[in-house]
Amino acid sequence: MDEGPQDDVANTVRLLCSFREYGIPSTRGNDLNATIGGNLRPEARQLLVNATRQRVTLTDGLEYGGAKVDPRNVVAAVTAYFPSIWKVMKSMEASASVNVKLNRELKFKWRTSLTESTTSSGKQHDGKDGWTSQTVLLFEIGYVLVVRALAHFNTAKVIMHHAISETNGDIDATKFASASKELRIGAGLLHCVACDLLPRWVSPPSVLPVEMMPKALLALKTVFLVQAQRLAAAKAIATGGKCSVISKLLNGAADKYDEAAAILRKLSKSDFEAVDKGVLDELGTLPVILRGLAYKYVGIDAHAQGNWADAAGYLHLASAHFGNLTVGRTLKPLMGGLVNIEISTVYKFANDYAEETNSVYFVPPTPPDQLTMSKTTGVFIAKPTPYSLPAPSTVSFAEVEAAKEGVGETEEEVSAALNELKLEAPPGVDPDVFASLPPNVQLDVIEQAKNEEQSK
Repeated sequence: MDEGPQDDVANTVRLLCSFREYGIPSTRGNDLNATIGGNLRPEARQLLVNATRQRVTLTDGLEYGGAKVDPRNVVAAVTAYFPSIWKVMKSMEASASVNVKLNRELKFKWRTSLTESTTSSGKQHDGKDGWTSQTVLLFEIGYVLVVRALAHFNTAKVIMHHAISETNGDIDATKFASASKELRIGAGLLHCVACDLLPRWVSPPSVLPVEMMPKALLALKTVFLVQAQRLAAAKAIATGGKCSVISKLLNGAADKYDEAAAILRKLSKSDFEAVDKGVLDELGTLPVILRGLAYKYVGIDAHAQGNWADAAGYLHLASAHFGNLTVGRTLKPLMGGLVNIEISTVYKFANDYAEETNSVYFVPPTPPDQLTMSKTTGVFIAKPTPYSLPAPSTVSFAEVEAAKEGVGETEEEVSAALNELKLEAPPGVDPDVFASLPPNVQLDVIEQAKNEEQSK
């Protein structure tokens, strides 16, 4: 690339790779096995036992004793729990014609991490301390998928933390693809919740946390994808990519930020005010930064081609763009210093380019209205990884006669009943190995095999 404002590559790359970190919602315990009562078949009771156990693991993992949560562990815990709770919901739907016995109210309680606790008027938007309770299984399923999506985003942040050396600024470009993959997975999950899951909620309450607002999730999905495109632009800069391509990536990302902001503005006033301030700051700050950088790289490209006056004109546009920038309050600790360095760099080279074209080539910088603005047209290449809700086999929650089934209420009695079952190894599983497994593990293996077969 031509010598110029890209000299401080490390700072620009760091700026584009700056990640905010999303808080992960927390939840209260829920014993599905104790809540859904009755004399159930062994496979139904075992499903509830498994779901309860996996939810305990998830609940503990989100709290982690008050310590910092490793997002990769959250992804693993949700991945383990989701098939069970999804099967519980589908089984409840399939058992709608029978009277499912509940020993107590089926209630799920989650604490938001994306909702401001109060609106600008001081009115409490959500439940006390951000907690929301619902008796709808779809609420639980939506929340766990959003939790997984946020954890994928934070995992990308962890990956990128190791991509740029804190000591010498060395950049490991190989990690960019891994981080981008996490962001695209998270975006696909958010799209699924917003477009495929939440619309099934027949009568949702009027006030919900952001995690349960489809429009907000679609905006957040776009933010995830923009972060992936920012990484693509940063990698191109770090590896000496073409300035014209870098500019298009930056402008495309800025355009998508504007789309996300437009989606949020379709929310009601109270819902919009409830959106986490960090999200709003990003949507207000980053488009200005990205467009300023895009003009910078168009100018560098013009300079490399010997279009001195145009180069000075584009750098003038870049400096003017940064001159209108106000970094959101929540973003200042994250990128305030990096932005200041970038502004100083752009200002310096805008002056240098202007002086060069005036004193060396005896022509003034090209006025903004005479620049070829088609060169700043953006492209957007980041796509979500599609996530589809599975179609699992179901179990019946209808009660059976104890005399015929011999199944009691305790987990020990369930295990004893399972021991009497003669389960066969699914295709592809060694029968001898399968026979050596405990019955409850055998059921898990069979269920996993069914899910894999249905996903093909």
